[in-house]
Amino acid sequence: RYTCYGSLPQRLMSPMSYLRRVLDAGIDFDAVGIQLYFPARDMVSVERLLKVYEGFGKPIHITEMGVPGGTRAGAAASGSDWAQMSLSEGSWHGGWNERTQADWMEQFYTIAAAHPSIQALTWWDFIEPSFSGNGAILYQDENPREIYFRLLALKDRLRGEA
Repeated sequence: RYTCYGSLPQRLMSPMSYLRRVLDAGIDFDAVGIQLYFPARDMVSVERLLKVYEGFGKPIHITEMGVPGGTRAGAAASGSDWAQMSLSEGSWHGGWNERTQADWMEQFYTIAAAHPSIQALTWWDFIEPSFSGNGAILYQDENPREIYFRLLALKDRLRGEA
C-alpha cells in the first residue's frame, strides 16, 4: 500500500489515537497542531472535533486551514499545482463561492473564539495564486475578496469594537 508520500505502515492510527499513545507514553509536547481542510463538514461536526482535541489538555494551534472561494473549474483554470485538492472540497451551503467562503470562515472563527484552548488560527492562503487555486484572502492583483472584509468585521466584533 502506497501514497504519494511512500509506503503505508501496516497499521494506521487516527490522530486521536496517536495523541493518546504519546500522552500515555509520558512524552511532553507544547501544543496540538491541526491542519483543517476538507471543509464540507457542518459546524456541529467542527465543534465536536475541536472538543475532542481540547480533551488532550494542550493548547491548540490550527496551523493550516482554508476553504475555496470558487468552484473546481476556477481552481483548475488557475493553474495551481494543487488544483486536484479541489476534487475533494465537497460543498457547503450550496457550493463554494466568495460568499460561502466568507460565511464558513466567519462561522468557524466565531466557534474557535469560544474555545480558549485555541491559541492560533492560520488561514493558509493570503494571496492568489493559492494552495487550492481559489482560496486566498486577496486576489493576485492584491484586491481583497469578500472574506477580507468579513474577517476585519469579525475581528472588530470579537474585540467589542463593532
